[in-house]
Amino acid sequence: MTITAILPAFNEEVSIGSMVLHARQHADHVVVIDDGSKDRTSEMAKLAGAEVIRHPKNMEKAWHCGLVLSKRERTAARL
Repeated sequence: MTITAILPAFNEEVSIGSMVLHARQHADHVVVIDDGSKDRTSEMAKLAGAEVIRHPKNMEKAWHCGLVLSKRERTAARL
């Protein structure tokens, strides 16, 4: 079974790197949903090893998590 960690983020450039590194200790794959950040959240998440899905404007965390789950093999939904 593959475990995917999904981390919604908005203007988290200071902390997203450590959050991704911590998630990678427990998951096979880490996806950061950048919810329209105006800082370097996406860049820092990529440097830490996450796949990043970036949206140009803030669209709410729950919507993003549902979007990712619908596009994946739904492995995270089975947890």
